[in-house]
Amino acid sequence: MGVQGFLPQLKDIQNPVTLRRYEGQTLGIDGYAWLHRAACSCAYELAVNKPTEKYLRFFIKKLAMLRSFKIQPYLVFDGDGIGVKKETESKRREKREESRVIAKRLWESGEKRNAMEYFQKCIDVTPEMAKCVVDYCKTQNIPYVVAPFEADAQMVYLEKNGFIQGILSEDSDLLIFGCQRLITKLNDFGECIEICRDDFPKLPYKFALNKLNSQEVRTMVCLAGCDYTSGIPKVGLVTAMKLVQRFRTLERILLHLQREGKCKIPPEFISEYELANFAFQYQRVFCPLKCKLVTLNEIPQDLLKCEKLYQCIGNVIHRDTGEKQCVVNDHEIHHEKHALVAMGELNPYNFHNRLINREHKLQLSSKSEGPAVNISTGNVSTGSSIDSFFQKSGTLKTQKRPQPIVPCRGAESKLDLAVKRRKLSATRNDATEDPSTSKFFASRNNLVTPTASSTASKQQTECIESEAETEIPDSEEFTQVPSSFVSPGTVQSSISTQEDDSDSLSELEEENKKTKVAATKSQLRSDIRVNTGSLNALQRFRYSSSQESDHEVPTRSPLTSKDVNKDQRGESMHKRANILVKPSARRTKTPIARPAIRSISSLSRFAYKG
Repeated sequence: MGVQGFLPQLKDIQNPVTLRRYEGQTLGIDGYAWLHRAACSCAYELAVNKPTEKYLRFFIKKLAMLRSFKIQPYLVFDGDGIGVKKETESKRREKREESRVIAKRLWESGEKRNAMEYFQKCIDVTPEMAKCVVDYCKTQNIPYVVAPFEADAQMVYLEKNGFIQGILSEDSDLLIFGCQRLITKLNDFGECIEICRDDFPKLPYKFALNKLNSQEVRTMVCLAGCDYTSGIPKVGLVTAMKLVQRFRTLERILLHLQREGKCKIPPEFISEYELANFAFQYQRVFCPLKCKLVTLNEIPQDLLKCEKLYQCIGNVIHRDTGEKQCVVNDHEIHHEKHALVAMGELNPYNFHNRLINREHKLQLSSKSEGPAVNISTGNVSTGSSIDSFFQKSGTLKTQKRPQPIVPCRGAESKLDLAVKRRKLSATRNDATEDPSTSKFFASRNNLVTPTASSTASKQQTECIESEAETEIPDSEEFTQVPSSFVSPGTVQSSISTQEDDSDSLSELEEENKKTKVAATKSQLRSDIRVNTGSLNALQRFRYSSSQESDHEVPTRSPLTSKDVNKDQRGESMHKRANILVKPSARRTKTPIARPAIRSISSLSRFAYKG
C-alpha cells in the first residue's frame, strides 16, 4: 500500500503522541485498512465463507477507544476501482488466488498452522463486510461515507474542507494527495505516530521534501513506483529524490537516464506518469454537503475538455443511459445514484444491486438450506447473534458469555473411590487398637504381626485394583512379605487377633528352619520396602526388623565364661606380632657398621631442646 519506503524516510519528523492530543476533534479513519487488520483474526472463516463477527468486534473495540478519548470518528470506505489502478489490482488478485490454493492444500494435508498464514494473505475485503460496519455506525450515530473510488482522495477532500482535522491510516499515499496531518501506528493504548506537513523543513537534505513543490513530489513518487505506476527499474526513492533535485522536470530526468544507459525506461512509463499525475490531483470524490460528485481539486480551464483526464479519474453513472462510462459534463452524472452508493445502500461495484450485510446474507442462505446443527453439542443454532450489534441505543449491550459446563461432584472416578476405600480401611484398623496404650511403646503381645497386616493389605489392594482398574505407583504400594514365608493353607482375616498371630508365628518359625539363613536375609532386604509417607508402612518396617531378629538361626558359638587365671599375654603378643610385624629378610651374622650422620649442631639442638 502506498509508496514503498516513503514513511521510513520521514523518521525525523515522526512524532510519538497519544490520542489525548486530539481530544474534541474529528478524525477520518481508513475503513478498509482496519478491515484488513481485523480480517487476520478470522481469515479461515472469511476464506471458506463462514459467518463470523470478529472483524466487527475489532471495529467496536477501536471506536470505543476513540470515544473514550472524546474523539469523533469519521469512517471512510473504498468504492469502485479506478482505471489507472487496474494493473495493480490485477496483480494483487493473482497473488490472493495463489495464496488461496496453497492454503487449501496445506489445510487438507493437515498443516493448519502454515495454512493460516496463507489464508491471511488470500483475504479480500468486500463491500459486504464494509456494509456490516456501516450498519453498526448507523445504530451508534457515527458519521461515515463510502467513497466513489479511492478512500485516500475522499479523506484528503474531507480534511481540506474542514470535515475532519486529521487522517488515521497506514497508507503513505495520503501525503502525496496533500494530507496535512497523518496519524499512523495506532495501538490499543492510544499511542500513535503523527506526521505533519508543517514539519517538512526539519527533514535532512538528502530527503528535503520542503524544497520540492507538489508536482516535483509526484514526479519523485512516480519514478520510484507507486500504486499508479510501476516506476523505473533500479530507481529507488532516494535516487529519485536526487534526480528531481538536480533536473527538476521529468523530460530532463529521462534524457539523463538515457544518456547514462544504466537504467532502462519502460515504454509505457510516460503514459502511466501522465495518468497518475491526473489521478493524484483531480480524482472524483463525494461531497457530503452538496450530495454530489466533485473532484479533489478544481480542474483548470485548459483541461476541462481533456477526455484522457476523465478516463483516469473514474467512470461514473450516466443519467440517461444508466451505465458507468466516461462523463465530461457534470450535469450528465446521476448524482442520486452515487449518493445511495455513498450511504452504503447500493453496491459500488454493481450499483444495480442493493448492498447486503455479509452476515445477514449468510444467515438468510443458511435458513433457506435449513437450520445449522452444532456438531459439538448437537443443538440447532439460531444464527441471530449478529443482530445484537445493531440495536439502536447509545451504548452497546453486553452479552453474557455462556457459562462452562461444570461436572457434577457426585460423579467420582474409580481412582478416587479406591483412595477413599483405602482411607476407610486404615481408619478401621486404627479403631481396633486400644487407645489407652501407645502404638510405638506397646508390648509385643498386643502388636499386630507384620505378616497378618501385610497379607490383609495385599488382599485389600488386589480387591481395590480389580474394581478401579488403575495402576498404583510403586512408591504408594504396601510393603509385602515374600510368598515363600506364607504357608499355602493359611487363611488371613482383615482384623487379626492374638491367637491368629501366635499361629502364624509358629508356622513361620517352622518354615524358616527349612530355608537357609543367607537366602532369608537377602530376600528380606530386597523385598521389604519402606513407604515413608505411610504410618502403617513405618510400623511394618519396625516389626519386620523385630521379626527378623526373632527368626534368626544362631550361627555363632555360645559365649563362654572368661578364665581369669589363664595367661593370655603370650597369645596376644603373638597375635600382635603377626599383625604388626612384617616378615624380615634373613639377617647376616656380621654386623654392618652404621655411619654417623648426626652433626654437632643437630646434637646440640637436641641436647638444649628442653
